[in-house]
Amino acid sequence: MARYSGPEDVYRELVEESEENWLSGLVAFAIVEEKKIEWMKHHREQHNMQPNPRQICEWYEQQPERELLLAKAMAEGVLSTYSAEVVEDIEVDLRREIEEATIVREIRRYGSFWPQLSNATSGGASARRTTPGFN
Repeated sequence: MARYSGPEDVYRELVEESEENWLSGLVAFAIVEEKKIEWMKHHREQHNMQPNPRQICEWYEQQPERELLLAKAMAEGVLSTYSAEVVEDIEVDLRREIEEATIVREIRRYGSFWPQLSNATSGGASARRTTPGFN
């Protein structure tokens, strides 16, 4: 069973010596450090003082290996969710760009339609004014 005496040991195991993705290791490290910060807040609330360096070292020493495994699993879940959101955002943006390009292409294709429509509607309006019975 590994023993950790500080953040350096946890970082080494999760990031430097890991065979897994380094980003996943960094997120897992952040999860462990967040737990430490929460513990420090709790300690401060309970004892009206910050934990001293020895108490922090003891906190690390008390962390079982399964805590790192749990942090790794949480990190992979977080990154998986994040990557799915990024892919979805990219797909939405790409669809919008394709739709806009299609609309622009169709407008250019039928570009002569707009002047004809304008002439037809303005011509039609003047024709109605001059045609008997349209007063």
